[in-house]
Parts: sequence; structure tokens; C-alpha cells
Amino acid sequence: MKDYFEVDGDGRIVCTYRLTDEAFHANQHKGLHLGQVDSSKHYYPRGIVRDRPAQASTLKGTTLSDLPVPCTVLINGTPYKVDDGTAELSFSQVGNYHIVVRAWPYLDMEFDIENPAS
Repeated sequence: MKDYFEVDGDGRIVCTYRLTDEAFHANQHKGLHLGQVDSSKHYYPRGIVRDRPAQASTLKGTTLSDLPVPCTVLINGTPYKVDDGTAELSFSQVGNYHIVVRAWPYLDMEFDIENPAS
């Protein structure tokens, strides 16, 4: 048994496999690559397995700064597109909010913020 992986056109690792030689030959049409990878940590740009880079995003108060351009900011799972590197967050309800900044090929950056009662 050997480890293989499949990638999309952007270098995202979309699937990993552990196959016998026979199963590999039956699936060659998928363009499989030999190697053990972790799709949450690696990508495959220009035919080389690389670590996905870390983001420099920061949260100060309710302002997200140094965001990758473009990116998607998820607030409790709801996506918002950001195209300028900064996002000012505002919340209409008291509570805790989970923020995820997502931009390929960067690793996701996560923050938690509390909107207290006034």
C-alpha cells in the first residue's frame, strides 16, 4: 500500500488515498501523485508539496486588519467577502462570535470575540 493524493487546478489537495499498486493503476486517469500529505496543512503548487503559509491577520477590538486580499470572513459560519484588507465588525446581538478568515492558499485564521451587553 502506498499513499497518493489528488489536486485541483489551484494546487488544493482534494483527496488522499492509500492504494495497492493494482488500485493505483486502475485510477491513473485521476492524475494521482505519490506522497503522504495533510490537506489542511499542505498544498501542491507547480508540482511541489509545500506548507500552506500563515496569515498575518490581526484582530484589535472589532477591527480585522492585515487581511489577505481578497478573503472571506466567516462570522459564526456566515460568509462575508472582503476586498480591501480591513474589516470593521459590528454585532447587533449580545454574545460570543467565532470569526474565521479564509483565503487560499493561506491557513485559516480564527478569532473569538465577545459582544457584551451595554
